[in-house]
Amino acid sequence: MFELLGTIVFGILLFFVIKYYLKRLNPAKPVTINSNENYEVKAPTSEITTAKLPQKDLALLAEVQKHLDLAEDFRSLGFYEKAKEEYQEALALDSRNIEVLLALGDLNLEMVGTVDSERCLDEAIERYKEAAEVCQEDGRINYKIGVALERRGMFREALTAYQQAKEFGYQGDQLKIDFKRLERILRFSE
Repeated sequence: MFELLGTIVFGILLFFVIKYYLKRLNPAKPVTINSNENYEVKAPTSEITTAKLPQKDLALLAEVQKHLDLAEDFRSLGFYEKAKEEYQEALALDSRNIEVLLALGDLNLEMVGTVDSERCLDEAIERYKEAAEVCQEDGRINYKIGVALERRGMFREALTAYQQAKEFGYQGDQLKIDFKRLERILRFSE
């Protein structure tokens, strides 16, 4: 009985480990390339087919991904400054990479309370707005802008960002909760 249970637990653990590594090795992560060449775009999130990329761009993608992976490793261990350095290295290689811009914005939100909160929030807002310029009409990005603006105390601007997130198709219980909270704050503070 215990052997069967142990085998089942081992199988489940093995499944999640394999799933984790396959996810990390997935070449179809959303990325962008700083180049004037035309690439086949598969989705509005700037996913590209790597089969059509020149070798130099594949090398660039690999280098950006290396910095992203290292940044995520540092971030998961709580080494935020090291993570920030790696994200900035990736951004220096590809300044319009949505994944890097969003991750850097998210990191800055995580850092609020550990260092200068206002600076972190301002940088998060800046990175999210840069991502919005690259990938316009992405409700997820507008939602993140709204979260950062709300935490900064910029309630009207946050409400506008949440409205844009809704308009661009972003849905979710948390958006509804945040939206209602801001409406109450603005209604009772006037």
